[in-house]
Amino acid sequence: DPDGWHCTMTMTSFIEDLARVYQNDLRSEFTGRKHKAPFPENTLLTKALEPQVGEVKRNIDRGYQRLVGSLMWCVRHIFPVCAFGVSQLCKLMATPTDVAWHCALHMLQYMVEHKHEGITFRECDTEPVAFVDASNKDDPVDGKAQYGYCIHWGGPLITKSGKLNHVGINSTHNEYMALHHCIKQAVWLRQLLDEMGMSSYISKPTMVYADNKQANNLCSEDLVTAGNMHFRTSYHYN
Repeated sequence: DPDGWHCTMTMTSFIEDLARVYQNDLRSEFTGRKHKAPFPENTLLTKALEPQVGEVKRNIDRGYQRLVGSLMWCVRHIFPVCAFGVSQLCKLMATPTDVAWHCALHMLQYMVEHKHEGITFRECDTEPVAFVDASNKDDPVDGKAQYGYCIHWGGPLITKSGKLNHVGINSTHNEYMALHHCIKQAVWLRQLLDEMGMSSYISKPTMVYADNKQANNLCSEDLVTAGNMHFRTSYHYN
């Protein structure tokens, strides 16, 4: 490769085998339309919605738990883009609803349509960079919002999508907490590279990109205000 080495990882056979197990369900749910997103848009799974009588047993018998477990395996290795969706699916692992079942099949169909893409790692002359974001739409069960981050260096080295540990009262609070989790991982990565004798690749501060201006300002200014005085002190690690 004139641009340096690259390595593409796929799980084509695993995804094809999984699709064969649920082929009848896929056929009844989807009729040829393509899936642009790995999870249905504007969908939030929550235990706040009470399932109908027999709904949970029906979806467990369909194989919801096995399907979600298999989707998690794919996400862990080659589908970080599906991390948000599988996080939602895991909320209802023990109490799957019909909506959750549909979402799981949606993700499987997405993986089938993109099974040859996987993820690619490329040789690069840049340093690691991180991207982080948080939602301001909370789960009605506990008031906690979703967050996610990706630390990229020629490919997605570290990815995460999950629910924040604490309730945020506004978008700045949620974004600040998400930054906390991302920054800790960036520090860990820098320490690892240094111990491996690769300190030349972290000669500069690691750039962390987030889209909330106030949360970003709080990371660089030691300000205690009426708006942030209630933040748990551990988050000021930022």
